Amino acid sequence: MRNPFINKRLEYVDSIVKKGSDISSEKSNGDYIILKDIQTELDYRKHWFTTDTKIILGTSKVISETGNIENGKGCTVEWIFDLKKITGGKIINAQLNIKSSRTNSGLHTSKQSALEALHELSAQKRDKPKYASIRINEKELDTIFILSRMESQLSDEDFPNGLESFKDYGYNKVGPYDVTSIIMSLQGKKEFRLSIATDTNVYWDIDEISVENIIIERNEMSQFFWMIVGAFISAIIGLIGSILMG
Repeated sequence: MRNPFINKRLEYVDSIVKKGSDISSEKSNGDYIILKDIQTELDYRKHWFTTDTKIILGTSKVISETGNIENGKGCTVEWIFDLKKITGGKIINAQLNIKSSRTNSGLHTSKQSALEALHELSAQKRDKPKYASIRINEKELDTIFILSRMESQLSDEDFPNGLESFKDYGYNKVGPYDVTSIIMSLQGKKEFRLSIATDTNVYWDIDEISVENIIIERNEMSQFFWMIVGAFISAIIGLIGSILMG
């Protein structure tokens, strides 16, 4: 039964946003690079990617004098999200969105690497396909297996000979994820930690990660409640006045 003294109000909270470069260096390790840290013009990534705050997971920081980049050996990178905006009330909606600005970008590996991993899986030489995993406070949100050609890619028969290195498996877009229940469980906490891990030779260029579309249901006193309070105060004042005049 509805409480006549309480109204429920929906409040839309601003997104909590982290740039790709806003990582916790203390907890991040392995092969990754932030664009603003690239110093040499020989590094093609400096020209392919435009946002200085972009992070590329899985790619080596090591570059040769001729501009060749070593294959990435995987990484784990962490971001810390402040939860001070989300206090009180009931979380009705919250989504986690991992954003890449480029059309031909996202979570990927080469076709060769993806298929080699599947053959190794079949031969019981590894326990899963090429992958990336997402965790919040060490609890798994998703492990993404890279099993299919990227949507933005040409089909194999349309690729000219000699361009096999451009054939990628993966996903141009990942998510958004419904994290309503997770954020609700974290109420009262000051922050949460989001980590992404990539397998060897798996890459993911990330511009921004946000918790967005946040809606909180809050309770507030209804107009009926304040009418009752007003009437009660008026009665008290009237009673006091009668006593003083009596």
